[in-house]
Amino acid sequence: MDPSQAASSNVTVEYTDPSGLFPQIQSIIESKLPLKNLHWKSPTRPVRSIESLRIGFVSAQPESAEPKPSSDGAGTGTVTHRRHQIPGLRQTPYLKVFLLRCDDNDTYKATARKTLREWIKAQGASSTSQSTGTAGSSQEKHDAFEWLILHVVQDGDGAEKAPTPTSKWGRGTTTILEKVKADFNGSSKTAVDRVAQLRLPKTGTTKSPELAEQLEDLIDKMKNGILASFDLRVAQYEEDIKEKDSQRSLPGWNFCTFFILKEGLARGFENVGLFDDALAGYDELSAGLDAAIRDQVEGNGGQHGGELLTSSSILLEEAKKHWRLDLWPMTVRKLIPPN
Repeated sequence: MDPSQAASSNVTVEYTDPSGLFPQIQSIIESKLPLKNLHWKSPTRPVRSIESLRIGFVSAQPESAEPKPSSDGAGTGTVTHRRHQIPGLRQTPYLKVFLLRCDDNDTYKATARKTLREWIKAQGASSTSQSTGTAGSSQEKHDAFEWLILHVVQDGDGAEKAPTPTSKWGRGTTTILEKVKADFNGSSKTAVDRVAQLRLPKTGTTKSPELAEQLEDLIDKMKNGILASFDLRVAQYEEDIKEKDSQRSLPGWNFCTFFILKEGLARGFENVGLFDDALAGYDELSAGLDAAIRDQVEGNGGQHGGELLTSSSILLEEAKKHWRLDLWPMTVRKLIPPN
């Protein structure tokens, strides 16, 4: 992949870490990054293959603050923001992960299970909403995400360390991992597995084959979650673009809203490394803008919100200082008001 393309291929994964586990697992996860060989299956397109996808990890922030993406987990920051009504103007997480530290069944029953339920509720996500697209507004689908619970165990700690004892009834004690899966994965045959585990080796010991298998399982679930979120976002953008395009002749139609929707879709393709699809979207944007300017120059763009503002006097004077007017395209020069 071209390095310049790889630099623009980046999606955000947000993690909630009440126990401070991320520094312990960061290097382990980053050893498998960038993600390789993702395959997106769309009902309206041939299968698309994503050769390499970089991940930016961000720590979850309060609703009044937006996390500033890092590159493959390097650092976090906070930027206050207001949620914009027009989609495509800010980057939101494709996947949200809760890092769970719980070493015994009593703690899980007393606090951990309730904490997980509250976290899932706070995301506005459930196994039948974000993942299937059967609930939520169009704005929520523009920011669609999947969620994942990652149970982190330090080898040798708590109830998870010992072989499962067998009771007199012939059943072993249920592990915390099994309890979390039973509580949050759903019971249907098509339910998505949103629970993974990493058992960290003791300091100074080598990584076990079990950890390697768990890491592969986690990476697969991250891939599936990101692709599911991306699919929902693309479907919503395409639905909105189709709707706006069909309303061109109606009063109140706004070219700028249509433009931003098209740009949001193109940026989505760019973020996941589907550069051919992104370029096709940007080409359509360029052609649409040229057509809008041409219609305005010819006097056909003033109806139903299709007319573009020419310029402000301040910006125009600044432009004249820095660029030769005779080198500007004729379609642009015709928009400049006479002195």
